[in-house]
Amino acid sequence: MSSSVTDVFHNNEKTPTELDVLSTKYLEDELSDKITEVDLFLENCSSLYNLILDALHDLSSKALSCQHLDEMANSVAAAGRLLVAKRPETETTVALRINTINSAMEQLRLRRCTSDSDTCSSRSQPSSELRGWIHSQEKRLLELEQRLKEGVGLTKLLSDQQSYCDCNGFLPYLKES
Repeated sequence: MSSSVTDVFHNNEKTPTELDVLSTKYLEDELSDKITEVDLFLENCSSLYNLILDALHDLSSKALSCQHLDEMANSVAAAGRLLVAKRPETETTVALRINTINSAMEQLRLRRCTSDSDTCSSRSQPSSELRGWIHSQEKRLLELEQRLKEGVGLTKLLSDQQSYCDCNGFLPYLKES
């Protein structure tokens, strides 16, 4: 009887039993799995967001189509719903990430649509800019030719220069040399 009393006494002293150790290990493993799930979800969101940003900044490169990025976004959203079902406390984080991805996807769709509709005009835009520049240069050349033919500008400039020199007393010095 003394041994059973001793066993009970040791159990009341809060010495870890095998059950305590196993339950602690189980909780640590479960917590580690949950943290890993959340971290994995956040990493997937970040990767997808970076891909979308890359596509936004390089519209000419169609390496990743909108359709493929949409599929990836749907996959991440489904993973987010599963994560929220398992861990309701992650709902705000998941919603924030999904909204960020959806906003970026919407920007990409808008830019790609306007980019696709402007493809023809963007191809012809450099040549139209060049034509405009050539026309403006031709106009300036014609104006300069007209001024040279009239000679009024040069004569006026020469007379202005002579009157300036005469007024300031430079003319006698110029005649002596």
